[in-house]
Amino acid sequence: MVLRYCLTIEPEVVRDTFGYHNIEEFPPRDGIWPGQPIVIVRNSHAQRREAVLVRWGLVPSWVRDFDKLGMLSTARIETVLEKASFRGGMRHKRCLIPANGYFLWRGPSGRKQTYIAEFEEQQVFGIAGIYEQWMGADGSEIDSAAILTRRAKGVASEFTERMPIMLGEADFEQWLDCRNFTDKEALELIESNSISQLQVRVWPA
Repeated sequence: MVLRYCLTIEPEVVRDTFGYHNIEEFPPRDGIWPGQPIVIVRNSHAQRREAVLVRWGLVPSWVRDFDKLGMLSTARIETVLEKASFRGGMRHKRCLIPANGYFLWRGPSGRKQTYIAEFEEQQVFGIAGIYEQWMGADGSEIDSAAILTRRAKGVASEFTERMPIMLGEADFEQWLDCRNFTDKEALELIESNSISQLQVRVWPA
């Protein structure tokens, strides 16, 4: 399970990597948890990339009672096309979540050591995600997202059973293009092209 990631890269580097221009700055964060606001990158209606702040924890648009909903912070790629909470997002609302590392834990209960998994030193990547826009009967609105996970591979499998789907720049366009690439094509992309070669170090250094 992915419960915490970080985004500590300079905002201008993130902006240049993901190709959006509507957010100038945001504070670096070395501990981002479910339930907190996060930055996602998506295609606008005009098919231009935009960065927006949403809640980490998906709220499907068809949910009536928000208070009774559990925290849908992750979605498994093995079932994302089947589950009602996620399949609409896979078809029409795919996004990227900028990050430069996510956290792993190992050791006995109460004395677990924290590690950070990174793609390359100080290089930002995109976690594959889906988002939703929910509106309550009282007119309240919640924009939210979940990150996609797969069975852990490589060094990450020594720490956990699941890992986030991480994409490099070459795959951003196809993943975000919900008009020209179907949900099945997008799933094939992340199954074959997601990053699995990581470096893991103790956190904090």
